[in-house]
Amino acid sequence: MSNGQRQTIGPMKTLDELRALVEQPRPQPGQPPQSPDNEFKYSYPLEGTWGNAEWAKDHNLDDPNPYFDRKGYEQNQKLKKAISDALVKCKNIDLTDPNGPEWFVSWRMYPNKNHPRWQTGDCCGCNCGCLAPWNPDWEGRE
Repeated sequence: MSNGQRQTIGPMKTLDELRALVEQPRPQPGQPPQSPDNEFKYSYPLEGTWGNAEWAKDHNLDDPNPYFDRKGYEQNQKLKKAISDALVKCKNIDLTDPNGPEWFVSWRMYPNKNHPRWQTGDCCGCNCGCLAPWNPDWEGRE
């Protein structure tokens, strides 16, 4: 709770909703047209997310809510590093390239709308959206 207001993270999604956003045969408005041989697969935009993981790690330590995740921010940081490391390894990215990385990944993490945990609407202390490759030394650099 924050100032007596219920907090929820979101938006909540189902796996089917997210699957409908990837590997589509047709572009959305604003995307390049399909090639003559139909070789493109389209991924549609991810909706923005909101979460409170960093806030929750130290907030109201007496809260007995079992879904109030004190380790969510720490877990999100591990996830960010793991995704970044996987991108660098799988795409053979040279982090010393003066032009920067050839590839970026950006993601959103959504609560599973169908999971019982999210039926209560209580705040949780998790959720994230981020990008890779990530390096704390790059903060503020273009």
